[in-house]
Amino acid sequence: MRLAIQQVLVILCQTAACRPCKLQQTVRVSLTNYIIPMLHKSLPLAGLILLLPLFCLAQVFDSQLSPLITRVGDIQKIRVLPNGSFYAAGDFTLANRTEESSVARFLTDGSLDESFQATLPFSTTALAVQPDGKVIIGGFFTGPSAPEGLTILRLNTDGSQDLTFQAGFIPQGNINDIEVEFNGTILVAGSFTLYDGMAAQGLVRLNDNGSLQQIISLDPNRTIFANDLITQVNGRFAVAGVAVGGPNGPEGYLSYRTYNGVPVGNFSYSSDLPGVNNFMTSVRDITFDNLGRIVLTASTFLIRYAVVVLNVDGSINNWSDIFGIPMDVALDPQGSVLVAGEFNGVNAVHRYLPNEGLDFYNAGPGADGVIREMVVADDGRILLGGNFSRFNGAAALGLERLSPTGLPIPSFNPAVERPGRVLSIARYDDSRVCIGGDFTMIGNTFSPNIARLMLSDGTYDPSFSQPGISYRNIIRTITVDPQGRIYLGGTNNNTGSNIAQSPVLRLMPDGQIDGSFAPSPLPLGEINSLVPLGNGQVLAVGNFNVFNPGIIAQSATVYEANGAINTAFSDRFSGQARAALQQADGNILLAGPGMSLDGAPSAPMLRLTPSLQIDGSFSAPAGFTCLEGCEVHMAELPNGQLMIGGAFAVGADSLLVRLQPGGQLDASFQLDGPLSPESDEEEAIAAPSAIALMANDQILVVAPADSIGATPINRLVLIGNDGQVSMPLNGDAFETQLPETVLPLSSNTALIGGTLIDPARPGHFALARIAIPIMANADISGEVLDINGEPVIGAQVSLQGGATATTQTDENGAFSFEGLNAGLSYTLSAALDTMPLNGVSTLDLILINQHILGLNLFGGPLPYLAADINNTSSITILDMIGIRKAILGISTTVGDNPSWKFVPQAFTFSSPSNPWATDIPSTISINALPLEGVADADFVGIKMGDVNGDADTGN
Repeated sequence: MRLAIQQVLVILCQTAACRPCKLQQTVRVSLTNYIIPMLHKSLPLAGLILLLPLFCLAQVFDSQLSPLITRVGDIQKIRVLPNGSFYAAGDFTLANRTEESSVARFLTDGSLDESFQATLPFSTTALAVQPDGKVIIGGFFTGPSAPEGLTILRLNTDGSQDLTFQAGFIPQGNINDIEVEFNGTILVAGSFTLYDGMAAQGLVRLNDNGSLQQIISLDPNRTIFANDLITQVNGRFAVAGVAVGGPNGPEGYLSYRTYNGVPVGNFSYSSDLPGVNNFMTSVRDITFDNLGRIVLTASTFLIRYAVVVLNVDGSINNWSDIFGIPMDVALDPQGSVLVAGEFNGVNAVHRYLPNEGLDFYNAGPGADGVIREMVVADDGRILLGGNFSRFNGAAALGLERLSPTGLPIPSFNPAVERPGRVLSIARYDDSRVCIGGDFTMIGNTFSPNIARLMLSDGTYDPSFSQPGISYRNIIRTITVDPQGRIYLGGTNNNTGSNIAQSPVLRLMPDGQIDGSFAPSPLPLGEINSLVPLGNGQVLAVGNFNVFNPGIIAQSATVYEANGAINTAFSDRFSGQARAALQQADGNILLAGPGMSLDGAPSAPMLRLTPSLQIDGSFSAPAGFTCLEGCEVHMAELPNGQLMIGGAFAVGADSLLVRLQPGGQLDASFQLDGPLSPESDEEEAIAAPSAIALMANDQILVVAPADSIGATPINRLVLIGNDGQVSMPLNGDAFETQLPETVLPLSSNTALIGGTLIDPARPGHFALARIAIPIMANADISGEVLDINGEPVIGAQVSLQGGATATTQTDENGAFSFEGLNAGLSYTLSAALDTMPLNGVSTLDLILINQHILGLNLFGGPLPYLAADINNTSSITILDMIGIRKAILGISTTVGDNPSWKFVPQAFTFSSPSNPWATDIPSTISINALPLEGVADADFVGIKMGDVNGDADTGN
């Protein structure tokens, strides 16, 4: 049974090595759906882990661990239909767990209208609905092969694309709003200056079929970027945005126009705010109130925001500063102005009080993310959309409906989701791992940004209680201490003040926040590394500041067991630490620009003792220079050497180097070539984001790179101990494969986390377990003999492919290449170009002449090759003339060849009397070197001009 399984694996894995092959999908399905489960039943797990890599030529993704990890979608626009159902559009791929691409239609109760299904890979930023129910969307295509630029599409009432609608192309910018006018024409507004190759000011009108009707000129002297539109049944419309290029810099723009684009004569708008030395710098959102007046929200010069109500002539009726960010404005049935956004620390719907400010929402904590869209129904209920995972503490994935009093309606539970991102993985114990990142759901379990999973199948650990951290607190690093407590390093970019928003947290083993560890004040920024110290202390490193009210800690600080900052350490440290690594001996490595402790000279790398003193035995490598923020990742080898990857350079080396234990650059580690970024952006670099140590001192590297030197990679590559590519790990890849972190599980298995999406793996996002080939050593050997079977001594044999090397045949004509990586492919060739007249005489001329005359034909294919010195695939009098010239000393070579020609001994000539009937190989190709090696890589040497084979093979 076990032998049969191995034989099947050999066949399947060798076939799977050819990624473009049509059989690849079948192979992957066979491996994951049949072979692996069969092996689990017949072999221990350890046997499976060892067996697959031994035979497969690329990594294998384990389908038994395929968690559904999603994050909440991002709703940009909502349009409600007369019957109460509504369209929601933005960036999502699942609606109520049904595949939908960026647009979905929901019924009034929040259930999905499955008669509409949009499947185009698209991200929607603007949305309008025609009277016939068709949907116009603006945005951009997504996916690995998505075209650049912005696109306007129309969808039929079933969600399919309406190909009769063909709009123009916008090369760059944003499409912010689309409105269908009273007669069916379409206004498109955004931040763009070109439309179909023609100059534009952020506003165009399209015909019903998408063709361009008019580029509407808004201001001949300034550039206009349009944020919002409103239309009226009389054909008039208002457009709002920002004007740039004027004497005051960016200025809030608002224009009220007739259908033909001419400004309404009795309407005059000014960006100046009365009574203060302040003006609007951008008009964000506009609507009409029940008196026909324009109500708007705007940013202002004094770094504030404002709500402004205009009179019908454009003058300001009333206004007020608001301290927060308004995202949308609408009116309730009573005519009150509602503003959606984050104010007074609550992201919700707030009521505007003319000339006074906002009456803040007080029915709960509101949304834990951004509200982008608000629609108020005639009965006063409010439909919200955006990028949030909770409202008033209860799960609400991107959509929520509030009662007229502002309370969520419990029966309304739509959900929009997209693939999650795993940014950090930590081993909890032998059977469980903790993951952190940017996600909301693990299967059907609501668990924003932190979860503990079972290693057996990736399901949620039922003993782990979701701690309730903020969805905006993206977890970037996880550390588990000996007591089983879990330290989280996260993100606080929104001045969060409560414990759920803290970027430094300690969880109890059951997942609940440890209230005895309460950092205050909270760091502002990102935590990249956490190192537990003795006595409950923890060292936090990253891109952050702690204010109280001035800066009391920056980029590296020690928290006491109760969460208080150890100000003594903060006073000792200066610079910008970006990463930390605790070594096996307890010492701590720090990396980042300009670091100094206790006033010592600054350095990009420091090593601290467990008592947080400078370790003088370590010095940063000479020439270490930080690039683009100096994000660095480190790993310690068993011998104390250090692998360093990230945004840095050390002299001529960059991005990935190995250091000696004392910090000196290890020159014996040399990459095949530079890591080339997959991005075409001019400043892009392929800085590794994770490094893991695997079997045989090999290194698994995760980097946003598409090649190392001449070797293509797909963000994953296995590097040998010398820095050379062992395996690019391109096979069996996800269609969208953007790994960002890795955790070794054994010598040749690992978890990778990041953005992982593949239509062939539905329901499998963000986290995968891979089996990586064990690069066992194998040999290639052979011999080189002449046409009489005598050894050819001193022939040069070259090896290419999985390794590059040359050797010479010995006195027996033998050669060997030892210690090669099994599983890789190799090509051999032989050459010898000395003593051209060796074995060439008038006897050879006589034999060739007899053959041409038909008196004495050659007895096999090899004399034909020896006689064809001018490479014409024939034997003629010209070959005899060339040999005669060489014998007489007129020519220093025998024809147009090196002295010897070599053919693989295993090659069979289809026609002995016409050896050129098929192509004659000159190399030996070995696809996937087997573990037992190859011992018969033999060549036959043919001395050119020597048809009777009497050349001296000892040369």
